[in-house]
Amino acid sequence: MKSLFNVLSLCGVALAQTVAYTDPATKITFQSWTDPKSGVRVSVALPQNATTDLIAQIQAPLKGGIGWAGIALGPVMVYSPLIAVWSHANKTQTTVRRTEKYMPPPVYKSDIVLKTIAAGTSVNATHLTYTFLCAKCSFSGVRMGWAMSTDPVPTPEDADGSMLGFHKAGFGGFTVDVEKAQNAGFAGWATTAA
Repeated sequence: MKSLFNVLSLCGVALAQTVAYTDPATKITFQSWTDPKSGVRVSVALPQNATTDLIAQIQAPLKGGIGWAGIALGPVMVYSPLIAVWSHANKTQTTVRRTEKYMPPPVYKSDIVLKTIAAGTSVNATHLTYTFLCAKCSFSGVRMGWAMSTDPVPTPEDADGSMLGFHKAGFGGFTVDVEKAQNAGFAGWATTAA
């Protein structure tokens, strides 16, 4: 089963483009895209000189505190690392996943390190915001993906042991304006991650 995003990418259809967004809690300037149907917002900031690091933010509506959202570091679900986040006990749970076929993605064993930026991370009954430094992320370029589910994560306390349900609340892709995502403030913002 191919996702609509994969089909559109193969056909050369233009994907949604990011726009400038400054997060009021962290003052980080991102290139950001919001899905008009689900309300998921995904945002990316990059250093001025390309590295394997990036800062990202995922904002997602929750249904009674339940659900998960993620950002893919590549243009398609297959072979692209997926950083997924959900809430548990009023905190965020995160995991890095990757799959080689269309199935719930297993944990991805890699050098990727996620460090939370606390000022830009929050959870309540209706929304989740996760802001993080992704070190050694091997950002693959202009196109990225996102996914969201409003189904509960079966074992929310176990970030790497939980199976992620199908992203039936939404999924797709967007195009990052890489030049505008690069920012001289990146190094300072990165120091706030722990």
